[in-house]
Amino acid sequence: MEDSFFALRLIIRHGGLASVVFGVAACLISGFLFWGSIGWFAIIPALIIGALIFILCKSYVELVNVVFHMLN
Repeated sequence: MEDSFFALRLIIRHGGLASVVFGVAACLISGFLFWGSIGWFAIIPALIIGALIFILCKSYVELVNVVFHMLN
């Protein structure tokens, strides 16, 4: 019974760190993609995109946490 819901336990355990990593990665990638067209102003949309990705990932982790606690 200990190994049941392994994926949920993994998301709960490492989801916060993964949210930060995905947010920073999205920020860096979008910054590099926008750099050629708008230069230094690429920082603004890159930060917005990174923040949105972080919020989406973090809310998913919280939703998984609620589901997990309902199951156990």
